[in-house]
Amino acid sequence: MKYEIKIRPRLGDYNRNGKISMEGILHMIGTAGQHHSDSVRDGVVEGSLAGIAWILTEWNIKILRRPEIDEEYTVETWARSQRAGVPTSIVARDFVMRNGCGEECVLASSKFVLMNLATGKLARITPEMMEVYRPEETSVIQAAPGKLRMPEHCDSEVCIPKLREDIDFNGHVHNSRYMAYALEALPHDIYMEDNIRSVRIEYRNPVFEEDVIRAKVACISDAGGAGESSYIVGIYNQDEKMCSIIKIGICKKTN
Repeated sequence: MKYEIKIRPRLGDYNRNGKISMEGILHMIGTAGQHHSDSVRDGVVEGSLAGIAWILTEWNIKILRRPEIDEEYTVETWARSQRAGVPTSIVARDFVMRNGCGEECVLASSKFVLMNLATGKLARITPEMMEVYRPEETSVIQAAPGKLRMPEHCDSEVCIPKLREDIDFNGHVHNSRYMAYALEALPHDIYMEDNIRSVRIEYRNPVFEEDVIRAKVACISDAGGAGESSYIVGIYNQDEKMCSIIKIGICKKTN
């Protein structure tokens, strides 16, 4: 069953260029997913407080039209049917964001696991748990094969300050903040161009309040005439444990 909600961006969702920030986009589509869960009485916060939580493990996002106008957007979301060969601890959810004219702006796909917070182990997702969502077969993005990998050579490495407010109700950094950390680590000129076309995020290990964050950045491709670049950003803690890896596709502006 597809679920649809209308969302108007908050003032804090806009960046210095008057566009909705990448973190703002994550907030908007994430809010749609939360409302969908609430509508079937699968409360996100209540589940975490009870010791069982849906943990986001991956985002795959394509920007077709960068949202930048103060208008109401429609976000459509649905849980995807579990496919043969996929572990029963993993479930996928897709999203489509449209503007007021009905044009598709953002396509996104995410993956979640069910975690027992007391044991730190994955819990089995039963057919009964999924049935309340009435999963769909439709997928908006073809998943890229394999896991992201950090190149051996990095172009830069920076320390990222962490705020107390970055910690969410699960006791670690909220998933949307990793995008902000990655953007903070990008070269200044690339960040200022503000022309992101795709994002892929894999969450490997949580960042806790006491952790110190370092980000390593590598430019992994530059498609000559196409004017496109991709950056890989690895988010690490003080023990050099990778907490997240993010691939950002950027279309370079031309004069």
